[in-house]
Amino acid sequence: MKRTLLASASILLSLGAMAQLPVSTTPSNKNVVLEEFTGIYCVYCPDGHLRAEQLRSANPNDVFLINVHTGSYAAPGAGDPDFRTPFGSAIAGQSGLTGYPAGTINRHLFPGMQQGSGTAMSRGDWTTAGGQILTQSSYVNVALEADIDVATRVMTVDLEAYFTANGASAVNINVAVTQNNIEGPQTGGATYNPGQILPNGNYNHGHMLRHLITGQWGDVVTTTTSGTTVTKQYTWTIPTNINGIPVEIGDLQVIGFIVEGQQEIITGAEGPVSFTVPAGTVLVDLETANQTSAPSDLCVSSITPKVYVTNNETNACSGYEISYSIDGGAPVSQTITTPLAGGASVSHTFPAASISGGSHSISYDVSPTSSTEMEIVTGNNASDSPTFLTIDNSSIGTSYTEDFEDNADFDEVWENTAMYANPDFFVISQTSFSGIPNALGAYATSAKSFRHRLYNMNAGQQNEIITYKIDFSSVTNGQVTFDYAVAGLTSTFTDKLEVFGSTDCGTTWSSLFAKSGSDLATGPADNQNTFYPSPTQWASESVSLSQYEGTSEVMIKFVVTGSGNGNCMYLDNISASGWAVSVEELFSENNISIYPNPAVNTAALELTVEDVQNVDIRIYDMTGRTIQLFNKTLTTGSNVISLDTKDFTNGMYFIEVSSDSKTSTRKLVIQK
Repeated sequence: MKRTLLASASILLSLGAMAQLPVSTTPSNKNVVLEEFTGIYCVYCPDGHLRAEQLRSANPNDVFLINVHTGSYAAPGAGDPDFRTPFGSAIAGQSGLTGYPAGTINRHLFPGMQQGSGTAMSRGDWTTAGGQILTQSSYVNVALEADIDVATRVMTVDLEAYFTANGASAVNINVAVTQNNIEGPQTGGATYNPGQILPNGNYNHGHMLRHLITGQWGDVVTTTTSGTTVTKQYTWTIPTNINGIPVEIGDLQVIGFIVEGQQEIITGAEGPVSFTVPAGTVLVDLETANQTSAPSDLCVSSITPKVYVTNNETNACSGYEISYSIDGGAPVSQTITTPLAGGASVSHTFPAASISGGSHSISYDVSPTSSTEMEIVTGNNASDSPTFLTIDNSSIGTSYTEDFEDNADFDEVWENTAMYANPDFFVISQTSFSGIPNALGAYATSAKSFRHRLYNMNAGQQNEIITYKIDFSSVTNGQVTFDYAVAGLTSTFTDKLEVFGSTDCGTTWSSLFAKSGSDLATGPADNQNTFYPSPTQWASESVSLSQYEGTSEVMIKFVVTGSGNGNCMYLDNISASGWAVSVEELFSENNISIYPNPAVNTAALELTVEDVQNVDIRIYDMTGRTIQLFNKTLTTGSNVISLDTKDFTNGMYFIEVSSDSKTSTRKLVIQK
């Protein structure tokens, strides 16, 4: 990840109109300081990040961003990073915010734009408010610059403020330190700010408040008359980490701003950062970036790791060690003795490595080999490839089932199945959520299902579930069955569910089934709440696999395509049957029915025939295991056969009726 500004040795580098000393004595307009209140669990906060960055980009050197992680959305869960500071709660508290994301422009009250009664505004008002501030004259100019002693990690900030007119009787000087390129989770990131998503699926956080050198509300100054220059110097020993989050000195920014008391920011500026290094030491900044392509043939047994190495610094790196690791295994290294010039990139290809079936990722790392070359940013030395899939060449047998019951909640990959994993899609159950009145398996007959959070998918974004190979060599007809529940955020949502088949290990796919939008929906649209299906808000599908008869290696793929206005989709009880069945249907849709369905202790199978005939009736479960098998003689007209299901456990069953090489199969759900 590229930092925003670096300098080497003790030379000060500036960008454009960065506020390098001495301070200007020419009257000027106010600059904007946008304090954005955000959190990693806030769905729409990435849209706030994007809008803030657009405002800054449109007004270079006049708009400065401080992202304050605070509030319930910023409180970390188990295993998540804590991006909060001791200062955030008080800053947010005086803003009067009522929702997230929220932001203040110079802590100024803009009537008609505020969320509540304070200065906090929703993201849609930031550009308008910022435009107003930029047209107002300021009675003070501020400039600052910082230097970091790399050996001691002491930051020294020199700041000057010049009053071009009489100011308030007292003002507070604030110096904030922010950090870019902090990797971590972010709900809604892929949907609302996809440009910040890293190859491994994490989010690249920027402008994050790490420290206020001048304390919670700043350093009070009372010499504020026209023509006065105030000179200040502040120091801060930079810790290696805050709350366990590394403080990368090469990714730090320093922002100074002048405040009347705690509330009204008059103006602000960002200062350039320079670095003082020990004699004989050279700063370098090596960065890795994945070049390995995911295999198009899912059955490959090897992968060739390939990676870019870039030196982001201006100084050449004399040599380095580059390594990779597959799925956290032992690293494989190469030592490179060819110097890498400043700003240059080079590609490295390793020998092919063996891999087995499953979900994989490759991690890369690089480090200089010379003891006189010092890394200014270490967080970008390591990188990960996107997750990719491979599948074992052997068949799993003549049938495949997946009901997700053996998986822990929030699992993303399961036995006999591979998935293009995305953290927003996982196995869930009722026990993981509060206030859900029924089990989340299909028809509430089992505990678990697989949920796709459609509301976190961009339009066109896809998630795929792929089975291992199934042997249909002895099959004259087959089917894949599954249960699903879907709802949109609006009634016009267009999210899609498709099923494909492949006989060449995923190189090519044939479409077998597709439904989208209102044809797919089983529950009502809701843009306020997450859709959790009731027992009656499920549907079932049976898709013919007859085209694969006699084929020894068949793979099935489920594809979910987001539209940007979906709510949630659930899949359960996926079953691909590989046993021999007849091609011709015995009964039409109107001549066979099962009720009630779902059933409890009994169910009725109604068959209507024109002539007397004998039929074989088989009831089997999702694995193909026969539960009941009996023969019945049907008389002309309607025949109702009582089925005793009191000993059946909750779940999905199939009733197969056969006669004279013809057969019909229907689903029966048991829900007790």
